[in-house]
Amino acid sequence: DIVYKVFVPLSFFLIGCCAALLSGCATHSSAMQTNNQGLSYWHDGRYDLAEETLQQALKQAQNDLGPTHFGVGIILSNQGLVYTDQGRYAEAIDVFKQADPILKRKYGNNNPTYAKSLNNYAYALLRNGSLNEAEEKYEQSLSSYAAAGTPETDTTATINGLSMTYRDSGDLIQAENLANRALRLVESSDHKWDTKGPILQNLGTMYMEQGFFDKAEGAYIQVLEVREKK
Repeated sequence: DIVYKVFVPLSFFLIGCCAALLSGCATHSSAMQTNNQGLSYWHDGRYDLAEETLQQALKQAQNDLGPTHFGVGIILSNQGLVYTDQGRYAEAIDVFKQADPILKRKYGNNNPTYAKSLNNYAYALLRNGSLNEAEEKYEQSLSSYAAAGTPETDTTATINGLSMTYRDSGDLIQAENLANRALRLVESSDHKWDTKGPILQNLGTMYMEQGFFDKAEGAYIQVLEVREKK
């Protein structure tokens, strides 16, 4: 299989945090910078450095901001991305589990940042084979996006993740319906190629499992076309 990232890093910038509103501004700014440097290493595939840097950010945030500060939850969630990308799913699940109550307490259920964290948690569960739990987290993520008023076109990675969960559970009809729903949303938006590729890959895999080889080939050809446009 072609491997795609279907998760989103949580940056202090992405969540709209303003350091001036918090006590210990200098400490917060330093933890923010270390977190974002770790994400930069992650994007570059330098996982050892990403892991080391995020661990430094975590210790600093825990010591100076407290173990339940939302910044700790963000860093923990980003550590989960590094572990997931390396196939260390049990470790990823562990840190996502630690991050979840912190982020939920900060943002509440009806918030797109919390929805992103649930999506990332669900993907690690999916890859680990914990399908019932993955389905639950994906459903929670979609509910959170909907309650926050997030456009459905911005939730296609989560819809596709839920589709993959049904696919791996053997419910290929529901899986195909969800994947096609995600594909229609992508094609009605601004050509989000990074999202379209995983959806087509997912469809190709389920077509192969059903013996629909011509349809699978068509999906895989489109995957290659998407990769060329990136």
